[in-house]
Amino acid sequence: MPDAVPDSAPVSLGLGSLAEIHRAVLAETGARLFTVLAFTDGGRTMHRIHSSHPNEYPVGGRKDVTRDVAADWLARCVDEQAPYFGRTPEEVRRVFADSALIESLGCGSIINAPIRGATTTAARLLQREHELGVIAPGAAGDFVITDADPLADIDVLADSRLSAVIQDGTVVKRY
Repeated sequence: MPDAVPDSAPVSLGLGSLAEIHRAVLAETGARLFTVLAFTDGGRTMHRIHSSHPNEYPVGGRKDVTRDVAADWLARCVDEQAPYFGRTPEEVRRVFADSALIESLGCGSIINAPIRGATTTAARLLQREHELGVIAPGAAGDFVITDADPLADIDVLADSRLSAVIQDGTVVKRY
């Protein structure tokens, strides 16, 4: 497992940068593999926007949902917006075409949180749902402003497409 959390992704999904989320998840759970993927191409492709293992799972890598994941996983994570927990290596193998690589990294189980629910799910896992993943008085106030829908086109989260980055309720960067 890499010793350092990569700072390569310039995105914020309400919990700070993806590197900050990665560090928090690692500290809380000891996760061996942490990647963030978002749907592009009208939901046909998953595009990796953060990875704890950039050699094995590079940022910018893609998965074709019709070929690389099981249909019931798509129904659960996409249609129902519910997390998926694959408890055993057999469940991981059944769902993911790249299960051999996942297992080679020492992962025998997997948790997937839908991107739309990623901030709220992560906040719940960290028991900080009133502070993280929400825009409300007393909350962390970390988010980005863009002129497009990142769920329709993940590339809008690139620096060149953002209008502003807000951390702790303060504008820290305008574009």
